[in-house]
Amino acid sequence: EGDFEFLAPGVTRVTLPDSTNATFLHLSVFHPLDGVPPVFGIEIILGLIMASYHFNNRIATVVPRLAELGSCDIKFSMDIFDTQSKPTVAAKKLVKNVLPRRTSNNVIERRKYPTAIIGGQSSSTSELLAIMGGVEKLTQISFSSSANTLDNKG
Repeated sequence: EGDFEFLAPGVTRVTLPDSTNATFLHLSVFHPLDGVPPVFGIEIILGLIMASYHFNNRIATVVPRLAELGSCDIKFSMDIFDTQSKPTVAAKKLVKNVLPRRTSNNVIERRKYPTAIIGGQSSSTSELLAIMGGVEKLTQISFSSSANTLDNKG
């Protein structure tokens, strides 16, 4: 076990057992696994896991520019939540597993707070996550949603 220093919500500096340091950025991924063809569900998640593994270990076989990040100490960690292609399921999992909440003693319970939310796959899921996560000022990346309401440029 190493030493931990919380730098910001979702950002943790860790001294690893080999005495090297790493800055972990935590991601909460909301994506359907049940009820969708594998190419739209598990294959995307496996690709995300592989991309994170390659980035964390600077494996440059797929993305050659990763070899140029030798001195960069940033690594990714993630939680993956199955939305079942339903916005309400995504919202419930966001509230239950990610957002801070008050206990019965009115103490704020912090959980594994993300640097960003990834997802959802559909615009309706992304819109709901954007509203709820926006209250906590969470950054959201919705790679396959296309609704104009998700565009923060206009």
